[in-house]
Amino acid sequence: NSTEQVERGLYGTLVVEDAESVGYSQDVVMVMDDWSLTPTGAIDTDFNNPTDVSHNGRWGSVITVNGEDEAQLTARPGERVRLRFVNASVARPYALRFVNPPAQVIAIDGMYVREPRSADATLISPGARVDVDITMPDTPGTFEIVEDFSTRAVRLVTVVVDGGPVDTPDFAAPRNGRIPEWVEAVDVDVDIEYKLALTGSRWTINGDSFPIFEAEQIEPDVFTKVRFTNNSIRLHPMHLHGQFFQVLARNGEPVNDGAFRDSVLLFKDDVVDVGLVALDAGMWAMHCHILEHAAGGMMTFLEVAAREPVEASS
Repeated sequence: NSTEQVERGLYGTLVVEDAESVGYSQDVVMVMDDWSLTPTGAIDTDFNNPTDVSHNGRWGSVITVNGEDEAQLTARPGERVRLRFVNASVARPYALRFVNPPAQVIAIDGMYVREPRSADATLISPGARVDVDITMPDTPGTFEIVEDFSTRAVRLVTVVVDGGPVDTPDFAAPRNGRIPEWVEAVDVDVDIEYKLALTGSRWTINGDSFPIFEAEQIEPDVFTKVRFTNNSIRLHPMHLHGQFFQVLARNGEPVNDGAFRDSVLLFKDDVVDVGLVALDAGMWAMHCHILEHAAGGMMTFLEVAAREPVEASS
């Protein structure tokens, strides 16, 4: 029962360090979660109820970062810090706001982006990860990192800038210049389409609930275009295990993604095209990362065929 286990806090993070030190003075993991509590402060045990399953999942009333509802980060003036945001919520997306100072996204889902981009209004869906490069102001003070995906803005972290100033490290933000620009792929035919819908009381993919025995098969090392069509009014953060893809288009409009990722958020009636070149053979789970939707049937597998063995030359 992933929904209950994750909602109770059964999760963790694994950070794969860079081969060489990048130069940040602090490298901080920020695990975001929300909690549904009873009036006495206990975890509400009404998991996977029909309303949560058929709507946008279970959204808690208390938001925490690293288990703290008043999370705080302390840094010295001029420090350059890497923040690794992880969305551990079972259903809630977060939209980050960095009012001051400016910040830039350097990695998405554990993969460096082609070019760093502004971190303000960065959307992090359930299960997604985003790394942010932020330089502290030159003078002491405080500022907030805010979440405002829903109607009420919530302070996630208070950053306290205090102590003697330091010289800001001068290095280029990490990036992955090898990410291809699949501009032409927007006009390429779709290889696989997944139609997402609520059929009766069950979530379905292409009309079937839990189509785990009907896995699509793709070849390794070959470009594959996949389309997600959201035939519902609910959110669906679609997550693929073991492979990474680029977003090519949303509702027919090209997207210059510049990032490999393993999840993409669909809003109501969205049509999102992604492209991937699968590398690792096997059966890979693909599901909505609103865990109530996955439990309600929105889960399948994508099979990556094994490579043909290469005969040794005589």
